[in-house]
Amino acid sequence: MAPAWDSAYPSGMSGRSQFDIDRLILVDGEDRVVGEAGKAECHLEGGRKHRALAVVVFDGEGRLLLARRAAAKPLWPGSWDATIASHPRPGEDYVVAGRRRLLEELGVELEAELLGRFDYRIEFEAVGVEDEVCAALIARLGGDPPAPVAAEVDGIRAVTLEAFLDEAADPAAGICPWAPLAVLAASLAPSPPAELAALARPALRQRLIDAADAHLGIGGWRMLDAG
Repeated sequence: MAPAWDSAYPSGMSGRSQFDIDRLILVDGEDRVVGEAGKAECHLEGGRKHRALAVVVFDGEGRLLLARRAAAKPLWPGSWDATIASHPRPGEDYVVAGRRRLLEELGVELEAELLGRFDYRIEFEAVGVEDEVCAALIARLGGDPPAPVAAEVDGIRAVTLEAFLDEAADPAAGICPWAPLAVLAASLAPSPPAELAALARPALRQRLIDAADAHLGIGGWRMLDAG
């Protein structure tokens, strides 16, 4: 496992050592804080459940932005996310962390709103695992276009909700497995964004649920209470 992980980090320091510089928030299945651990400990071998976030970004036409994860990412490199995913630091709340990562990944300063949370676990090949309670936030582009940071993002495209549902339905299409859950959690908020209003239709919402099941397996995920 170590060589696969370290191959993403060509510097003298091993990938595991580099990742342990970053500390993540350990939580239980209800998002209650139980401690801290290094990023590698959270993602290697069996992993440890930790706090994460996904920010779903819309453009001025109401389309969903998909961002392609950089090839150097050890987990799901080259996959398309809706839109970014990361982790809050110890002492940092979801919204502050989401805004920080929007700037660090897309080069834009945007307001973000927390809409819901979900819990999931999935392994990636022989490299690592995601075991997360993940917050779903939304943000909307303003006047400045994204300026993706190459170390994080390898491209951006805007798609309609219908197109996203089509892509997300096929695990081989290259969509990150947590992306359908982020969109679903945002749509289930008490005041969902207008861009996701169509998901109030049972048939469309079921397509998103089916997509999540296709990526993660039935029982491999669950929604937490909104906010």
